[in-house]
Amino acid sequence: MPDTAVNPTSEVELKLPDDPRVTPLVRRLATEHWEILRDGALRSGMPIVAAWMDIYVDREDRTLFFVPVHCDVTFEESWDFRRSLNSRVEAWFHGLSPAEREVAGLIPVSVVGLKRADGRANGA
Repeated sequence: MPDTAVNPTSEVELKLPDDPRVTPLVRRLATEHWEILRDGALRSGMPIVAAWMDIYVDREDRTLFFVPVHCDVTFEESWDFRRSLNSRVEAWFHGLSPAEREVAGLIPVSVVGLKRADGRANGA
């Protein structure tokens, strides 16, 4: 796990794969959602460690673009942080066109707490 003192939240970038399935629209929507999270983290002091995109094809042959955002906090703290941003994320989502909303629905973003409640790393 990266050291947050070496890699502060302000320097963490969303890593997107060099893959033709990551279209300009997917790239834009993932980046916009990421910027909402990073801005909230900077305002609240949430220590983001890393963020990237993984591509998965489900049983119905739909391509999904998972974005895990790892934070140096507990699960409960990461959950509270994510909930604190719900209104901003919802406003952004509802401001998209119907076609953009459909694509954004294929880009789930998860905020992951890397620490256990007792302060040890949880192995995520």
